[in-house]
Amino acid sequence: MPHSQAIGEDHERALAALLDEWGVVFERKKTVRTTHQARVTLDFWIPAVGGRPSIVVECKTFGVAAQSPADSARRKTQEALWLLRQVRHYCDETKNARVVIVTGERSFTIEQSALLEADLQPDIHIVSIAQPQALKAVLGLSGDVVSGHTISEPCPVCRTPLTTQRGAKPLGATVEVYEDCQRVCEPCGIGLSNAQRPTYIRQRWEDGLWRRGTAVRLRRIIDGALNVQARSKKLRRLANERSEDLLTWNAFSWIEDSAALGRVFAFLGLPEPSNGDAQIFYWGFNDRYPFPCSLSALLQQRFHEAPASMSEPDVALVTRDAIVLIEVKLGSPNDRQPGRSMDSYVMGCPEWFSSSHEVEAAGYYELVRNWAIGAALSETLRRSFALINLVRAEDEVEIERAFRKLVTTRGLFKRVSWEDFALFCEPSLVPHLRAQTLYFEPAFRSLARPTSPVRNGIA
Repeated sequence: MPHSQAIGEDHERALAALLDEWGVVFERKKTVRTTHQARVTLDFWIPAVGGRPSIVVECKTFGVAAQSPADSARRKTQEALWLLRQVRHYCDETKNARVVIVTGERSFTIEQSALLEADLQPDIHIVSIAQPQALKAVLGLSGDVVSGHTISEPCPVCRTPLTTQRGAKPLGATVEVYEDCQRVCEPCGIGLSNAQRPTYIRQRWEDGLWRRGTAVRLRRIIDGALNVQARSKKLRRLANERSEDLLTWNAFSWIEDSAALGRVFAFLGLPEPSNGDAQIFYWGFNDRYPFPCSLSALLQQRFHEAPASMSEPDVALVTRDAIVLIEVKLGSPNDRQPGRSMDSYVMGCPEWFSSSHEVEAAGYYELVRNWAIGAALSETLRRSFALINLVRAEDEVEIERAFRKLVTTRGLFKRVSWEDFALFCEPSLVPHLRAQTLYFEPAFRSLARPTSPVRNGIA
């Protein structure tokens, strides 16, 4: 059986042959230097030409020839992330380049792809060498798409043949809006993303609301969200099947309007507030009542955050006795940026963290920010504090152990599954979670009914 090095060399030779066949000018094993004076060797470097940026190509292959394909995929994910984070964030020559990871016939898992894509944006593409047309597209070698042309691929939802759009981005390109999707289903009002493993983007984000009548209020909430610079992007991303913000709004606005916020505290083992005491804030804002202190002033003074791009907890629950911040996830992993300085947050409330060095090494950037914000609110308002990581049942199973090592017992950190949360706090949410999808598959497998057809959360 060939060893992994030989498999990798064969994979690179096959790609080099394709590039030669297509007339692509490239350089193999180009070495670049990072801002930390480390040397990084690129599998392929394709210089910029015309309106197309330069391209960094990293080859990763694993599959039947590996003794353990699953272990191989995990290792290759780590290798790719380590190398390409340096390429994207710490090398002036390559930080604006397009990043293309070329796999063999076996690709990364959904979770591994999500991790790579989340950390290496913008302009990151994962494509198989077994799909040469998709590879040509991400290398900028494809022509325009003919508008209205029917293609044989059926819609994963309704099985109607998909059509293509003129002016759409090529297969393999990152897309954020329906108009950039090459393949669309007009009856469903969705466009398939141009990735090798597509998700979908709705033509109208309102179609993803569990209660269509909440659209106007959601716009008001987003207009008041703390991160001013991110407001338009947040609204645009509501159309994506993978939108954590849309799920946050759908679930928690339902709980708010059902007067069930107190059940959340009971579920977490915290004192249940008296009637009407609990308040909820989405991304730092609620149009029905003000935050109990100036959160923007606290963030700027305590942590030196910029006024236009402040941190905003996904959900904040406040009572007379407690503050609960919730970091919401839908399939994507917690943000990790090992080595990134977090001193502004750790030193803003040092008694709440175990060690600045350990926090930086672990790199849980979003969770660290939320913990620091909760700590500051706890001290300001003189209330107990809990930070909740709300994830799917199969995700982040080790996060409590990992993150609790980084913080002190002044507050509570807890991992909670969406499935348990819905069943306890508001069972009427369960049918909606059953219909929630990721990549056209049930997002919450333990809640899905195999005998019931899934409509993928499309209204």
